[in-house]
Amino acid sequence: MIFFCYDILVFLFLVISSPYYLCRMLFGNKYRAGLAERLGRVSREKLSGLAGRRVCWIHAVSVGEVQAATLLVRWLKQQRPDVAIVLSTVTSTGQQLARKVAEADAVLYLPLDFGPFLARVLGPVRPEVFVIVETELWPRLLSLLQRQGASILLVNGRISDRSFHRYRRSRWLWKRVLAGMQRFAVQSEADADRIRQIGAPPERVEVSGNMKFDRVPTPPAPAEIEVLRKQFALASDNRLWVAGSTHAGEEELFVKIYGRLKARFPSLRLLLAPRHPERAVLVERLIREEGFPCLRRSAPTAQSEGEAVILLDTVGELPRMYALADYVCIGKSFVGWGGQNPLEAAALAKPIVFGPHMENFREAAKALLDKEGAVQVRDETELERVLLSWLQEPRQCETLGRQARLALKARQGATARNLELIMQYLDRGREKRAEAAEA
Repeated sequence: MIFFCYDILVFLFLVISSPYYLCRMLFGNKYRAGLAERLGRVSREKLSGLAGRRVCWIHAVSVGEVQAATLLVRWLKQQRPDVAIVLSTVTSTGQQLARKVAEADAVLYLPLDFGPFLARVLGPVRPEVFVIVETELWPRLLSLLQRQGASILLVNGRISDRSFHRYRRSRWLWKRVLAGMQRFAVQSEADADRIRQIGAPPERVEVSGNMKFDRVPTPPAPAEIEVLRKQFALASDNRLWVAGSTHAGEEELFVKIYGRLKARFPSLRLLLAPRHPERAVLVERLIREEGFPCLRRSAPTAQSEGEAVILLDTVGELPRMYALADYVCIGKSFVGWGGQNPLEAAALAKPIVFGPHMENFREAAKALLDKEGAVQVRDETELERVLLSWLQEPRQCETLGRQARLALKARQGATARNLELIMQYLDRGREKRAEAAEA
């Protein structure tokens, strides 16, 4: 009865909000992308490779979760090549990245959390194991999976401060939903405590670590780096400051600091990588208003000036840009709330600085700070002071980068632990099928 009422509420919400979303669709691709699949209409061709096979469905909501899941998907395919892997996302940027994961047998958008939409997809797919990466909990989805008899696992689980308060307000619902999940493998003891408080059975919760520590990007080959340097007009004496995954309000702050530092150190260059590439037009306008030429990654030959601020307006290339960097600044940690992932830069032994807001990456930030592999600052003034000291004393950067990589290596292993957990439930599913066949 509770989920029947839930479906009615979702239906009413969709009806009431449809004019708003229709308007958004007219002016941007963000809400149009994958619309049919969000409504539960997945093409037969996309699902044809799953027919007659055991299925493991891995859900990763956006870019960060897909990045964390990529190695897990790759290793799972190596260990269980007979199992078909479905990889789903919610965001369009996550979808773009997921489609590059060659080991996935099908990549699709997760349908909206409405029974009829979900049933259209869950019916033909019938996953044996459903894996949620980090914390993307949808009551109707989980209820239908439970009804189908799927094993539901949470891996790399994390409960943010904001989500925790929201979940606790509706604990009566989540306690019922989470009771149908088999295991909760979370990143830290704090996450374990939080998920128990919102209703997860305590005996099913374990701390397996953070898979993002295992994601070590392969540095570009020297020849590729040389090509990038030429495209960006980076001279041999240029020192590149990469500000990664920036959010609204931060680009202006960084460009202003850059202008002041460049007056003292003409060889300094800046690369801005907005977290949402669709903001590139606005960011380019801001750069030009501050008096700098702008060189967009999508048009690398359009502007060859050595003074240009480089704008990364593509998806999935940030680790390559970190490989070029002399200094790395983590976005969403100065303006807004929550921070972004610093571990890709740490894997490449880059000196890292981030602002006061790293709540969504608290564990990663603490690991780096404890090993003196990163610097945390409170505001614009302190950020400028740190960058100035790095420009004046390059040896500091070598030490920070070395310590960052050591901090990363000390926390690795979560992906292997989560892989073992998934294979346990795949093996249990195979045993159940064998028993049913014998009966």
